[in-house]
Amino acid sequence: VAAAQGVNRILTGDTVILAANYNAATGALEFWDSASGATANATVPAADFSSLKSMHIGGSVNTTQRMDGMIGEVKIYRGSLSSAEFITERDALQTKWITGATGGFSTWQTANNTAGALDADHDSDGVLNGVEYFLGGDSDTTGFTPLPGVVNTAGVLSVTWNKGSGYSGAYDADYWIETSSTLTGEWTKEILSGGNVIEDSNAVKYTFPAPLTGKRFVRLKVSVP
Repeated sequence: VAAAQGVNRILTGDTVILAANYNAATGALEFWDSASGATANATVPAADFSSLKSMHIGGSVNTTQRMDGMIGEVKIYRGSLSSAEFITERDALQTKWITGATGGFSTWQTANNTAGALDADHDSDGVLNGVEYFLGGDSDTTGFTPLPGVVNTAGVLSVTWNKGSGYSGAYDADYWIETSSTLTGEWTKEILSGGNVIEDSNAVKYTFPAPLTGKRFVRLKVSVP
Protein backbone atom coordinates (compact mmCIF):
# COMPACT_ATOMS: atom_id res chain seq x y z
CA VAL A 1 0.00 0.00 0.00
CA ALA A 2 1.62 3.26 -1.01
CA ALA A 3 0.97 6.97 -0.74
CA ALA A 4 2.43 9.03 -3.57
CA GLN A 5 2.25 12.47 -5.17
CA GLY A 6 2.46 13.45 -8.80
CA VAL A 7 1.49 10.08 -10.29
CA ASN A 8 0.83 10.01 -14.04
CA ARG A 9 -2.67 11.30 -14.90
CA ILE A 10 -2.90 12.94 -11.49
CA LEU A 11 -2.84 16.74 -11.37
CA THR A 12 0.22 18.50 -10.01
CA GLY A 13 0.06 18.75 -6.24
CA ASP A 14 -2.46 15.93 -5.84
CA THR A 15 -1.99 13.10 -3.37
CA VAL A 16 -3.18 9.60 -4.24
CA ILE A 17 -3.32 6.33 -2.35
CA LEU A 18 -2.61 3.14 -4.29
CA ALA A 19 -3.53 -0.17 -2.66
CA ALA A 20 -3.12 -3.72 -3.96
CA ASN A 21 -4.00 -7.02 -2.33
CA TYR A 22 -3.16 -10.46 -3.74
CA ASN A 23 -4.34 -13.86 -2.54
CA ALA A 24 -2.03 -16.57 -3.85
CA ALA A 25 -4.44 -19.32 -2.79
CA THR A 26 -7.25 -18.04 -5.02
CA GLY A 27 -5.31 -15.89 -7.49
CA ALA A 28 -7.54 -12.92 -6.66
CA LEU A 29 -5.84 -9.56 -7.20
CA GLU A 30 -7.54 -6.37 -6.00
CA PHE A 31 -6.30 -2.89 -6.89
CA TRP A 32 -7.73 0.38 -5.57
CA ASP A 33 -6.82 4.04 -5.96
CA SER A 34 -8.14 7.03 -4.06
CA ALA A 35 -8.29 9.28 -7.12
CA SER A 36 -11.14 7.31 -8.69
CA GLY A 37 -12.34 5.53 -5.57
CA ALA A 38 -12.78 2.48 -7.80
CA THR A 39 -11.62 -1.10 -7.32
CA ALA A 40 -10.28 -3.23 -10.15
CA ASN A 41 -10.22 -7.01 -9.79
CA ALA A 42 -8.31 -9.63 -11.74
CA THR A 43 -7.27 -13.26 -11.44
CA VAL A 44 -3.54 -13.92 -11.51
CA PRO A 45 -2.48 -17.58 -11.19
CA ALA A 46 -0.15 -18.22 -8.29
CA ALA A 47 3.51 -18.42 -9.30
CA ASP A 48 7.00 -17.73 -8.04
CA PHE A 49 7.25 -13.97 -8.37
CA SER A 50 10.64 -13.75 -6.68
CA SER A 51 13.46 -12.04 -8.53
CA LEU A 52 17.15 -11.34 -8.07
CA LYS A 53 16.63 -7.81 -9.37
CA SER A 54 16.69 -4.91 -6.94
CA MET A 55 13.43 -3.44 -5.73
CA HIS A 56 13.10 0.30 -6.30
CA ILE A 57 10.41 1.96 -4.21
CA GLY A 58 9.26 5.06 -6.04
CA GLY A 59 11.81 4.60 -8.80
CA SER A 60 12.88 2.43 -11.70
CA VAL A 61 16.02 1.55 -13.61
CA ASN A 62 13.93 2.08 -16.75
CA THR A 63 14.35 5.76 -17.61
CA THR A 64 11.02 5.81 -19.48
CA GLN A 65 9.12 4.86 -16.34
CA ARG A 66 9.32 7.39 -13.54
CA MET A 67 7.25 9.27 -11.03
CA ASP A 68 7.76 12.98 -10.60
CA GLY A 69 6.74 13.38 -6.99
CA MET A 70 7.30 12.29 -3.42
CA ILE A 71 6.61 8.95 -1.73
CA GLY A 72 4.93 9.67 1.59
CA GLU A 73 4.56 6.13 2.98
CA VAL A 74 4.86 2.53 1.84
CA LYS A 75 3.41 -0.53 3.58
CA ILE A 76 4.22 -4.07 2.44
CA TYR A 77 2.67 -7.14 4.07
CA ARG A 78 3.83 -10.73 3.84
CA GLY A 79 0.67 -12.53 2.80
CA SER A 80 -2.73 -11.25 1.73
CA LEU A 81 -5.03 -9.21 3.96
CA SER A 82 -8.63 -10.03 4.71
CA SER A 83 -11.23 -7.81 3.08
CA ALA A 84 -11.77 -5.90 6.34
CA GLU A 85 -8.02 -5.48 6.92
CA PHE A 86 -7.50 -4.22 3.36
CA ILE A 87 -10.27 -1.63 3.70
CA THR A 88 -8.99 -0.53 7.10
CA GLU A 89 -5.43 -0.04 5.86
CA ARG A 90 -6.33 1.87 2.71
CA ASP A 91 -8.85 4.09 4.54
CA ALA A 92 -6.34 4.83 7.30
CA LEU A 93 -3.81 5.99 4.70
CA GLN A 94 -6.43 8.11 2.97
CA THR A 95 -7.35 9.74 6.26
CA LYS A 96 -3.69 10.35 7.13
CA TRP A 97 -2.56 11.74 3.78
CA ILE A 98 -5.66 13.21 2.12
CA THR A 99 -8.71 13.96 4.25
CA GLY A 100 -6.93 14.63 7.52
CA ALA A 101 -10.14 13.64 9.32
CA THR A 102 -10.10 12.75 12.99
CA GLY A 103 -11.96 10.02 14.80
CA GLY A 104 -12.93 6.64 13.40
CA PHE A 105 -11.30 3.25 13.76
CA SER A 106 -7.76 4.49 13.05
CA THR A 107 -8.02 6.96 15.94
CA TRP A 108 -9.30 4.15 18.18
CA GLN A 109 -6.29 2.05 17.13
CA THR A 110 -3.91 4.84 18.08
CA ALA A 111 -5.60 5.38 21.44
CA ASN A 112 -5.32 1.68 22.23
CA ASN A 113 -1.80 1.27 20.91
CA THR A 114 -2.70 -1.38 18.35
CA ALA A 115 -2.41 -1.89 14.62
CA GLY A 116 -4.85 -4.79 14.81
CA ALA A 117 -7.62 -4.86 12.21
CA LEU A 118 -11.35 -5.06 12.84
CA ASP A 119 -11.35 -8.85 13.04
CA ALA A 120 -8.29 -9.07 15.33
CA ASP A 121 -8.30 -9.19 19.13
CA HIS A 122 -5.41 -7.00 20.25
CA ASP A 123 -5.91 -7.54 23.99
CA SER A 124 -6.87 -11.23 23.80
CA ASP A 125 -10.11 -10.79 25.74
CA GLY A 126 -12.27 -12.68 23.24
CA VAL A 127 -13.88 -9.50 21.88
CA LEU A 128 -12.87 -8.46 18.36
CA ASN A 129 -11.44 -4.99 17.84
CA GLY A 130 -14.34 -3.93 15.64
CA VAL A 131 -16.85 -4.73 18.38
CA GLU A 132 -14.74 -2.98 21.02
CA TYR A 133 -14.56 0.09 18.77
CA PHE A 134 -18.34 -0.03 18.19
CA LEU A 135 -18.94 -0.14 21.95
CA GLY A 136 -16.75 2.92 22.46
CA GLY A 137 -14.07 1.19 24.46
CA ASP A 138 -11.06 3.29 25.39
CA SER A 139 -8.71 2.43 28.23
CA ASP A 140 -10.97 -0.51 29.14
CA THR A 141 -10.09 -2.20 25.85
CA THR A 142 -6.58 -2.92 27.11
CA GLY A 143 -8.16 -5.58 29.30
CA PHE A 144 -11.44 -7.45 29.50
CA THR A 145 -14.29 -5.78 27.61
CA PRO A 146 -17.74 -6.71 28.97
CA LEU A 147 -20.39 -7.55 26.42
CA PRO A 148 -24.11 -6.89 26.90
CA GLY A 149 -26.23 -9.73 28.18
CA VAL A 150 -29.81 -10.83 27.61
CA VAL A 151 -32.38 -8.67 29.41
CA ASN A 152 -35.78 -10.06 30.41
CA THR A 153 -38.46 -7.36 30.44
CA ALA A 154 -41.82 -8.85 31.42
CA GLY A 155 -41.00 -12.02 29.53
CA VAL A 156 -39.59 -10.24 26.45
CA LEU A 157 -35.92 -11.09 25.88
CA SER A 158 -33.55 -8.63 24.22
CA VAL A 159 -29.91 -7.62 23.86
CA THR A 160 -28.76 -4.01 23.42
CA TRP A 161 -25.35 -2.85 22.19
CA ASN A 162 -24.65 0.79 23.07
CA LYS A 163 -22.75 2.69 20.39
CA GLY A 164 -19.59 4.54 21.24
CA SER A 165 -19.59 8.26 20.54
CA GLY A 166 -16.96 7.80 17.82
CA TYR A 167 -18.95 5.25 15.82
CA SER A 168 -21.06 6.52 12.92
CA GLY A 169 -21.52 3.45 10.72
CA ALA A 170 -24.84 2.42 9.18
CA TYR A 171 -26.73 -0.79 9.88
CA ASP A 172 -26.41 -3.53 7.24
CA ALA A 173 -23.60 -1.72 5.41
CA ASP A 174 -21.12 -1.24 8.25
CA TYR A 175 -22.48 -3.43 11.04
CA TRP A 176 -25.31 -5.86 11.59
CA ILE A 177 -26.72 -8.49 13.95
CA GLU A 178 -26.61 -12.20 13.14
CA THR A 179 -28.44 -15.12 14.76
CA SER A 180 -28.04 -18.88 14.81
CA SER A 181 -29.82 -21.80 16.42
CA THR A 182 -26.84 -24.16 16.41
CA LEU A 183 -23.59 -22.09 16.41
CA THR A 184 -22.57 -24.13 13.38
CA GLY A 185 -23.01 -23.45 9.70
CA GLU A 186 -24.41 -20.21 8.32
CA TRP A 187 -25.56 -17.37 10.54
CA THR A 188 -28.64 -15.34 9.58
CA LYS A 189 -28.29 -11.60 9.13
CA GLU A 190 -31.20 -9.87 10.83
CA ILE A 191 -32.93 -7.14 8.84
CA LEU A 192 -33.55 -3.71 10.30
CA SER A 193 -36.84 -2.82 8.66
CA GLY A 194 -39.73 -4.96 9.84
CA GLY A 195 -37.51 -7.33 11.78
CA ASN A 196 -36.47 -7.80 15.39
CA VAL A 197 -33.80 -5.09 15.22
CA ILE A 198 -34.28 -1.52 16.41
CA GLU A 199 -31.58 1.11 15.88
CA ASP A 200 -31.08 4.70 16.93
CA SER A 201 -28.09 7.02 17.19
CA ASN A 202 -27.10 5.60 20.57
CA ALA A 203 -27.68 1.86 20.37
CA VAL A 204 -28.87 -1.14 18.40
CA LYS A 205 -31.26 -3.62 20.02
CA TYR A 206 -32.26 -7.16 19.08
CA THR A 207 -35.50 -8.62 20.50
CA PHE A 208 -35.86 -12.38 20.48
CA PRO A 209 -39.00 -13.70 18.77
CA ALA A 210 -41.79 -14.87 21.04
CA PRO A 211 -42.59 -17.54 21.82
CA LEU A 212 -38.97 -18.65 21.60
CA THR A 213 -38.61 -22.34 20.82
CA GLY A 214 -35.24 -24.04 21.08
CA LYS A 215 -31.99 -22.11 21.29
CA ARG A 216 -31.17 -18.77 19.68
CA PHE A 217 -27.66 -17.29 19.63
CA VAL A 218 -27.06 -13.67 18.66
CA ARG A 219 -23.92 -11.71 17.82
CA LEU A 220 -22.87 -8.29 16.56
CA LYS A 221 -20.70 -8.08 13.43
CA VAL A 222 -18.74 -4.95 12.57
CA SER A 223 -17.31 -4.73 9.07
CA VAL A 224 -16.45 -1.12 8.24
CA PRO A 225 -16.24 1.79 10.65
